[in-house]
Amino acid sequence: MSMRRAERNAIPRNAGAALLTALGLLLIFSLLGSGYVGYMIIENDRADLQVRDVRASAALDGAMRTALARMDAALRAGKAPPEEFAFEFPVYIAAPEGLIAHETRRTAVVITATVAPESALPGYWLQGEAYVADALPDGAERRTAPAYAEAVAVFPEDRAPQVLRWSSVRE
Repeated sequence: MSMRRAERNAIPRNAGAALLTALGLLLIFSLLGSGYVGYMIIENDRADLQVRDVRASAALDGAMRTALARMDAALRAGKAPPEEFAFEFPVYIAAPEGLIAHETRRTAVVITATVAPESALPGYWLQGEAYVADALPDGAERRTAPAYAEAVAVFPEDRAPQVLRWSSVRE
């Protein structure tokens, strides 16, 4: 009788195998999940940098065209065009109430205009640099996504400015 009771109370050989299997699967899925989260953080940062690149390039393109128009207006008025143009654009972000300007981020563009040597028409060489700047808590700023462009333009009296060469460079 005691033998039967001992057999009945004996622990089977595979007891706890389901628990170990469940814990093993939990470990595997936890590692896969944390790896996926890490990968998505990197991808999110990469997407943010791509947005900054596009934002800086678009700001530079618009600023170069605006500088050309302002130079043309000055030349038509008989004045010398400015040698430097500076533009700042706010960065907008999506919010529940719509698009709002980011409090600490802006896009800045600086364009310098130099008289093109030996030109029959009034000609200028424009060099532009744009970047996205974030204001840091200590008052400094962090610049990212630099974009550079060069243009050579002539300003005929009877037509709009003619861009002879336009080159965009990305770092």
